Amino acid sequence: MRLKNHEISKRIVGGLNEGDVVVMEDLIGIRTTAKYNKWIHKWAFRQLQSFIEYKALAKGIRVVYVNPAYTSKTCNRCNSLNTKRHSGFFECLDCGFHCDCDLQASRNIAKRYQRNLCWASITMPHISTDEHESSFRATECKVKDKYPAL
Repeated sequence: MRLKNHEISKRIVGGLNEGDVVVMEDLIGIRTTAKYNKWIHKWAFRQLQSFIEYKALAKGIRVVYVNPAYTSKTCNRCNSLNTKRHSGFFECLDCGFHCDCDLQASRNIAKRYQRNLCWASITMPHISTDEHESSFRATECKVKDKYPAL
C-alpha cells in the first residue's frame, strides 16, 4: 500500500508546476465519520495525502485542505442535496445532472477553494498557516495553506 501511494503521489505531483495549487479534502477523522467496507477502510488515505503534500512542497506547489462535508452529495450545477449515487455515478434528482462520483466531488472541492479565495481576498489580504476561527470558514472552507503566497 505504501509503495502504491508513493507511485500515485509521484504521478499526481509530476504533472504539476511551481505555482500550482493542490486542493484536497481534510481527511482527519475520515474513518470515524463514515462506514467503509474492509478494503477501503484499510487504504491509507491520509498517507497518500501526506506523500502528495511533501512532494508538492518540494516542487514549490501550494497545498490546501478544504472541509469535505457534503462534497460528494451536493450537485455542483444547482447545489441541491436531493441527489443519489449508484454504481460509481452521481445523479441530481432536481436538475438531472449526472457524472462520475469522484469527478463530482472534485468539482465541489475546487469550488470550495475558489469561493474561499474570493472571500479571503476581500476580507483577509494574507492567508496564514494558522487555522482561522470565523464561522464562515468553519462551515465553508477550512484552509490549512502549507505554502503561503509571498
